[in-house]
Amino acid sequence: MRSLVRLLPLMLLLVFTMTSLAQESELPIFSDPRVDAPELTARGEFLVGVQTLELTNPGIVDVLNIASDAEAVIDRTLTVEVWYPGIVPADAAEMTEYTDNNIVEGFQFRSRAFRDALPDNSAGPYPLIIMSHGLGGTRLQMTYLGDNLASKGYVVVAIDHADGAIGLESIQTATLYRPLDIQFVLNEMAAQGAADSESFLSGIVDAENTGLIGYSYGGYGTLVAAGAGISEGIVGNPLLSPGGASTVNAAGTTQRDPRIKAVYAFAPFGNDLSALGLAGVSYWDADGLAAIDIPLFVEVGSEDDVALYETGSAAIYEGATNSERYLLTILEARHNVAPNPQPPTDSLDVWFRHGEPVWDAQRLNNIAQHFTTAFFGLYLKGMEYAPYLDLIQNARDGVVDDGTYWAGFQPRTALGMTFTSAAAGE
Repeated sequence: MRSLVRLLPLMLLLVFTMTSLAQESELPIFSDPRVDAPELTARGEFLVGVQTLELTNPGIVDVLNIASDAEAVIDRTLTVEVWYPGIVPADAAEMTEYTDNNIVEGFQFRSRAFRDALPDNSAGPYPLIIMSHGLGGTRLQMTYLGDNLASKGYVVVAIDHADGAIGLESIQTATLYRPLDIQFVLNEMAAQGAADSESFLSGIVDAENTGLIGYSYGGYGTLVAAGAGISEGIVGNPLLSPGGASTVNAAGTTQRDPRIKAVYAFAPFGNDLSALGLAGVSYWDADGLAAIDIPLFVEVGSEDDVALYETGSAAIYEGATNSERYLLTILEARHNVAPNPQPPTDSLDVWFRHGEPVWDAQRLNNIAQHFTTAFFGLYLKGMEYAPYLDLIQNARDGVVDDGTYWAGFQPRTALGMTFTSAAAGE
């Protein structure tokens, strides 16, 4: 009996440890492939590190107060998550745990990256990819892309735009700041990646080859950063651009930074503002969209009821006539083709923040990993990935024997999607 009493603390400790390990092992890892994932979903040759930085853009226009004070300025601080090829100790797990309170309080998940790893410069510098989340989201909205692309030899930076609650103020801040945030982060990454920098990024960032990824309002930001300046009507709209604050993003004023070479836009918001109660209003006119002259990939759900399809994202694809461009349509999907899977919830309204009624989120994530890898591999690295973007329109019509089956998709899995492409000038 005394032996059992002596052993009781040890037994309790063992039970607690096993319970903790079980709970940890149950945390989802969003970047992993399903068994039916397409070819380029697989992780690349590099182990991955991750760090969190705070960057401050000083003395910029205060969009929320400019209407009453034309001289109002703020210092805008952004938190960014940076994934990069890293050196992971042999006795350490390539794993980071996140707690995201954005949708469900205390929701935890993991990412395949080692926190604060030393950079692996064996094949650097690496092209830069900047990610911009949807309205009301955070830098953690697409972690499955961050660590996956970093494993393939990119430095990936996800911006936390700090929108606050979705409403008029967040729309005004997004209209002005999204493109400015992207440009600021590009400049910061170039500076920190310089050979003489004291940053951990020194020597590993090829900012001259930068790609952008944007989802929803993040898609709007990436398009403006790519040269699609907004129309005069938007600049003069006090609802969207109080005090004319967004003049800096206007067509004819904004210019694409030549370091930006390609844009991947998930369900880009802005060509039809019906969701804001502004039916028939667009951020862009024809000249604005035609100003995009770099490769553009648009991925969108056919039933998108936020950014909309025919008058929204698909119309952006059609209007970017000077871009070599691609349109991937996810059939029967709504707006959430880009985010991490939805946290568990009993609320339908909360579930629809990231959830899709028809599609499995991990499947959508795997498809996105495949096509972003193909797109940026081709246009930022010059890899021989063109066949993955040379596809017949309807995935279901592909036949393996005659070479029309979608490249990279496993047998019987290329379903539920259509694909269209056009050369610049078409």
